[in-house]
Amino acid sequence: MKVTINMIENNNFLHFGDHRILDFCNTLVFHTKKKEDRLSTIKEIKSFFKEFYLVEKNITKANFEEILWLRTILRDFFDQFLTQEKVSFKKINLFLKNHALVLHVFNDKDSGSPGIGYRSKDAINFLILDFFDLLNNHSSKRIKTCANDNCSHFFYDRSKNNSRVWCSMKSCGNLMKARAFKARRK
Repeated sequence: MKVTINMIENNNFLHFGDHRILDFCNTLVFHTKKKEDRLSTIKEIKSFFKEFYLVEKNITKANFEEILWLRTILRDFFDQFLTQEKVSFKKINLFLKNHALVLHVFNDKDSGSPGIGYRSKDAINFLILDFFDLLNNHSSKRIKTCANDNCSHFFYDRSKNNSRVWCSMKSCGNLMKARAFKARRK
């Protein structure tokens, strides 16, 4: 079953990464020389988890700083992944040493067959599992960054022919097409 995340703009968060971990990375936005952080408070991080994961998490000051550090590590990873042949997992692995997942086996109520889950009160584990999901269950050739030079958003290209180039047609796509049209008219 294919799950598609709609490209929606909701209060503080953009939903056009087409994968939650990419949308998490997109909460730190660079436009030309400006930097916009959509997770600058504990309240915003709680709102992010409620909106994307449908859970309410208790976020401490230490959790807050770790979540922001993980976002930096993941953004650096995706930048490196999209621009270089060899990718280093060193920072991610150092981070993961402090966040072990405790797995357990259970009976799935819907299918009646065994399932594997995890027990954790740690909000960071939601993000770690989504990162692994993206790397293990999706084509790495479809992870892209927006073609607009003034945009730093990542997205997962779900188009049939892998031809998506902008994070969102609504913002960057229209802007870039308008610029190209004006350039052709000159």
